[in-house]
Amino acid sequence: MTITDSAASTKTCQLYYVSPQQINLVVPDGVTNGAATLTVQRDSGKPIAGNVTVNSVAPGLFTLGGSGVGAIGGLRVDADGRHSDVPVYTYNDQQKQYVAAAIDLGAATDQVYLSIYGTGIRGFGNLSAISVTIAGKPVPVLAAVAQSEYPGLDQVNVGPLPRTLAGSGSTNLSLRINNVNSNNVTVNIK
Repeated sequence: MTITDSAASTKTCQLYYVSPQQINLVVPDGVTNGAATLTVQRDSGKPIAGNVTVNSVAPGLFTLGGSGVGAIGGLRVDADGRHSDVPVYTYNDQQKQYVAAAIDLGAATDQVYLSIYGTGIRGFGNLSAISVTIAGKPVPVLAAVAQSEYPGLDQVNVGPLPRTLAGSGSTNLSLRINNVNSNNVTVNIK
């Protein structure tokens, strides 16, 4: 697959998944915003093209197995500075799906942080352009970076989670960048 951007520059796209009905790809760095054309070169030799719009940000948060549960990591820092993992999701073998684990905010001196994974985030410009809410309440955004593990993977670190979230239960986590909203994902706050 190639993409030809609004500046008439053509680049090859890295493919993640291909089936007869779907292609998952990474838009390469340096593609100019605006109207673009994606071209699929098929085995038969006849290319197929389609139009897309490229934006500097198009945030999408990852979920686990189509469940709506956010692909999120959790970390607790206690009063002595010790770090421990916080379960954010589990897999229910009987239901054959991921479920949001109840995040325990712990003792009043504990601080809980989340690492949220998605894509279309890295073009944000200034950290002040990013906001995250859980149950409609703002959560401090600490960092947003391109993850080096996979092309197109971005990470947003937030926290400490406000104590006012205690008892929220299963609720939405939302991300907004440059006035563009991501999809909501589910978290559970004990």
